[in-house]
Amino acid sequence: MGPPAGFPMGGPPPPGLQMARPMPPPLVRKPPVIQQLVFEYGDIAPDNFVQKGILINQRFPGPPIRVQWLDTLIIDVTNNLDHGIALHFHGLRNYGESFSDGVPYITQEPIPPGGVFRYTINIGYQTGTFLYHLQSSVADQIWGFGPIIIEDGPELLANQPAYYHFWDHVLILSQCWHTAMSKLFKLEGPLNSEQAKYFKGFSSEPASILINGRSYGKWGKRNGLTEGYEVITVQPEKTYRLRVIGGGIDSILTFAIESHKMTIMEVDGTIIEPLEVDRLEVNSGQRYSILVTMDQEVGTYLITSEMIPGPGPNNGKAILQYEGAEVDVAKRTKVYKGNSTFEKLKRWEGSKLSPNPVIRQPDIYPLPKSVDREIVITMTRKKKTKEASDDDDDESEDDDKSDKKTKRDASPKSDDSHDTSYSYQG
Repeated sequence: MGPPAGFPMGGPPPPGLQMARPMPPPLVRKPPVIQQLVFEYGDIAPDNFVQKGILINQRFPGPPIRVQWLDTLIIDVTNNLDHGIALHFHGLRNYGESFSDGVPYITQEPIPPGGVFRYTINIGYQTGTFLYHLQSSVADQIWGFGPIIIEDGPELLANQPAYYHFWDHVLILSQCWHTAMSKLFKLEGPLNSEQAKYFKGFSSEPASILINGRSYGKWGKRNGLTEGYEVITVQPEKTYRLRVIGGGIDSILTFAIESHKMTIMEVDGTIIEPLEVDRLEVNSGQRYSILVTMDQEVGTYLITSEMIPGPGPNNGKAILQYEGAEVDVAKRTKVYKGNSTFEKLKRWEGSKLSPNPVIRQPDIYPLPKSVDREIVITMTRKKKTKEASDDDDDESEDDDKSDKKTKRDASPKSDDSHDTSYSYQG
């Protein structure tokens, strides 16, 4: 018998919380999908630098979890770490199970060391690409994550040839530091000038960008036995669905494939009208599904991920390997020294992303053909310094000034940036 649903084993519910009303049972009863996740420490070298990290079921990143429409997903988490944890399911709407949202001190008490917690997730008619991750601390989020994939329902994309694909692959983008997390996260409260200099080393200087938990470098005595960059093997002339997940901590991460175009088909669990792009800009927790046709000459091609704004590590690489191409061992362990160039955040293609109303995704409210009333909300931002009083909050800037300020803020910050804050109004 497993642990009691919704609570740490042997523990009471968080004080002051009431059970959510359960959703009506589906017409078709299905046996639950049960996944065991064990969190523990272990030696890890994702970029060939050996250090202590968090493993999930003795691997990094954690194992992929795949479910289907109307599944009930049960995840039993065992905490073998030295502090309390909680597991969040990014982007999933969990019908009728508020205690399984994984927010420490709000929907649950942290799972204590040695404890077990059962999460219950009613999938319903959701579809697409999602992420599970530890939500107990930023340090935990660097290591403790993995993908959740909800397969498209059998009728969802029927008679929709624009979305046809031969197979799919998951690609998680993340960042890796070589400084012990215990040293990076001791600071609390406002930062003085000395603390700001120290903290800046975390916020702008990860050692590597990882794709599926792998990168490569040479680090002296701390070298491990890493095989090198992630390799994705594909068949020529086939179209693949690549599920790209943003697991970055402090930066937007780009994603591009050498000599290949990409067509976005899903964003954060919503099937969209196909949009062709030459790269993605993926923020923390964002998820995209892209269709890529392997229509180039048989060979090997670089997949690249960089930080925005840069500069950042230059080793965010993976390899797209066509079947029949000669294996290039040197490319798998090539050291990319230096940093990527500074790049401002672009407007990109975000404004062109639109749900596909023809699909009529059952978990999304039907899109109206017309509106009765249009409401425009204008957001403004005011820059505040530490000398500014709270009485100035009512002041705001017009849209033109706000837009100019946004562009300036994309440039590297000066050393006194920690003395600046902003108030937002709408």
